[in-house]
Amino acid sequence: MTNDGSSDSFVIPCLSTALGWVGRYCLLELLRRRRWLGLDDFRTDLYVIGHFGLAFVAYVLSFWVSFTHEVNLTLGALVILYSAWRIIELVAFFLMQIIGGRPTVASPERSFVLALFNYFEVTFWFAVWYSMLVRWGSLHVGFSPHFVASLPGPLAIFRESLAMMLVNTSNTFDATPSRLAWSAMCVQSVVGLFLTLVVIARTVASIGKLTPSSAAATAHGDTRRVHSRPDVGSQ
Repeated sequence: MTNDGSSDSFVIPCLSTALGWVGRYCLLELLRRRRWLGLDDFRTDLYVIGHFGLAFVAYVLSFWVSFTHEVNLTLGALVILYSAWRIIELVAFFLMQIIGGRPTVASPERSFVLALFNYFEVTFWFAVWYSMLVRWGSLHVGFSPHFVASLPGPLAIFRESLAMMLVNTSNTFDATPSRLAWSAMCVQSVVGLFLTLVVIARTVASIGKLTPSSAAATAHGDTRRVHSRPDVGSQ
């Protein structure tokens, strides 16, 4: 429902203020304010790929680190808190791009690739959550479908996390009364749907518009770029 065009709506200004606050305190901006990270695209790429690698390593270690020790339990809690803030950063970043105008960069292809890194980073962060919940006994890997039974535990949990990004499930986990587990799944369904739409939009932007000449070239197997337009980056 929309109004008649008056400018007294408070929804977008309040949302922009909240997203701006998140943006000011995200790790990327803090590093840049302290001049520990430059503004160039190369360091931004390293930041994005580094976080993807960090999420992957955290997922692998979640199967090897024992959480019965107090130090490891504290470390696991810190990983969950940091990953939660990182997910909030990414959602706020993409929302700000949607409601804050149309920022542009030189390469829509780079924007698409970085969005994919962001997407799989979030997938791994949620997989870390599920892995820790399994280790803590709040979730149980049921292996009810026959095609899941043949998968190793780490691959099965990651597959379930990837399915949840698409608001789906592979029925890897048994039904659980844990409110924490259900909350994590609900949050991932919402975040995953939003990021899936973002990746689809970046895919369309990276393809660009086909001119008549490029359409004819594509029909003959030539997929060289003829037309592109600027798009946005990722963090």
